[in-house]
Amino acid sequence: MKHTTLLVAIMYTTILSISMGFLLSTVAMLIKRGVQFKQDGLYISWLSLFLLVHFSLFWQTAVLMEVEEWVFSSFLYLVIGPILLFIASNLLVTGVGEFDAGDLNQHFRDISRRFFVFMALLAVWLVSIGAELGRENSTVWYADMGLAALALVLVFRRTTLSDTLGVIVAWLLVVVPWMLLPS
Repeated sequence: MKHTTLLVAIMYTTILSISMGFLLSTVAMLIKRGVQFKQDGLYISWLSLFLLVHFSLFWQTAVLMEVEEWVFSSFLYLVIGPILLFIASNLLVTGVGEFDAGDLNQHFRDISRRFFVFMALLAVWLVSIGAELGRENSTVWYADMGLAALALVLVFRRTTLSDTLGVIVAWLLVVVPWMLLPS
């Protein structure tokens, strides 16, 4: 393994770890405040899904270690994904402490258009990086394409029903492909 591979993996996981720290701090704060799923289920569902996406991208660091040689432009393109995830995650958690129970769903609706733009960009990045790393035509790659399409629909479709159905479909697109992977 070359030193550049290790440097790429370190930067990639550092950005993911910082972003994950923001999400986990928010989860701890919500638990401390006693936020209930019944009142704020939409927000909690997207927050939980993004935690899972962080773990998924972190797990894929092993694929990065297989790359023999990195050049600076490839490195920059690679870290775009964690940066997009970081921005989308920050949209989710910024200012959450100021909301009362039951107001988090409204907070999500207020930031959702921007959130879904970054989610769509992230999903497009996942598709392109999957192709770059030779992972095209895999179940996960097709699911990432579905996630990109879903996010684009959700950018323009602003109803409670579309948000609710969107999070259900997003969960399926993230979880099911990983369940189908060989151990």
